[in-house]
Amino acid sequence: MSYDSPSISDYYREATQRIESYLLQGIADESRIVLDRERLAAELMNQYAFAPIEIASGPQRKAFKMREEMDDGYGRTGIGTVFYIRITLQVKPNKNIQEILRRIGSTYTYGPTDIRYVEGCLVTDMRAGNWDEEETEKAVTATVNNIQKEINWRNDAINQENAKLEARVNQVLDQRGAQIKEEAEQLKRLGGK
Repeated sequence: MSYDSPSISDYYREATQRIESYLLQGIADESRIVLDRERLAAELMNQYAFAPIEIASGPQRKAFKMREEMDDGYGRTGIGTVFYIRITLQVKPNKNIQEILRRIGSTYTYGPTDIRYVEGCLVTDMRAGNWDEEETEKAVTATVNNIQKEINWRNDAINQENAKLEARVNQVLDQRGAQIKEEAEQLKRLGGK
């Protein structure tokens, strides 16, 4: 994730535009807007709103090593062994998790944690130093805290945007419903159905 990644707010801005087009440009079934408004609103929210990320269990960790090109600090490079710790947090199922992780919340850390979604888990690999057990535990705890902050920031953005989206969906449904009723009255006055 980089600082120029799209935001969660960007997603909701686009979703709002799609919903408005669907409802206001006559694509949606008029009878559903008038007679089945609540269900239509719920379907639109289900289709477009993100669910917050929920941690199911964790963290778990596993150390591993890799051979990588390294700089010795004097401008010389060579191949060396690098140790990593893979941190895994199991999450509850979420159909939009890949899209959520691709986006930034309204706030993010200055050293964003590279969080991936793999088989029902959030995963990150942190490079390990020549640490003792206490230093390792502190580093793992700090990384887990950073992951939790990232999740919280995204969830806060999702919750705020969901509230705004729901309000806008209801506003547009009210607006379009009033327009449909007005058009029906006009047809009636003109001798139509």
